[in-house]
Amino acid sequence: MWFFGESKKERRQKQITRIAHVGILMITGLYVFKYIPMKIWGSNILSDASFHIIVTFFLLYVVWFFIDQNKKWHVPFFVISGIIVAVVAFDRIAVTAHNGAGLLLGILISLISILWVERKQLKQTFDF
Repeated sequence: MWFFGESKKERRQKQITRIAHVGILMITGLYVFKYIPMKIWGSNILSDASFHIIVTFFLLYVVWFFIDQNKKWHVPFFVISGIIVAVVAFDRIAVTAHNGAGLLLGILISLISILWVERKQLKQTFDF
């Protein structure tokens, strides 16, 4: 109802739209910083953006919409998310699929995509 705020259906539609926008931005960044460099310099380069890191961030972003309902889960979620991203990053380095630049590029693409979509909510949360 309009006078009680948004309904569950409206909230769910906004969440799905935000998830889709983040996915589109991540795919665009992945294409620009992974597949185009691989076409130019070959598929064995280590400094291309990490697909695994980007997918990990995307899945954690989707899970966040379920965690966001309970404030007590915020800190554990961020700690576990950091551990998951670190494990994926160490794995990518261990199998020599990426170097630090490729992992950093994947992290930056992910964070910029999420922050771009969530900028309105962040402006309401933080006073600048």
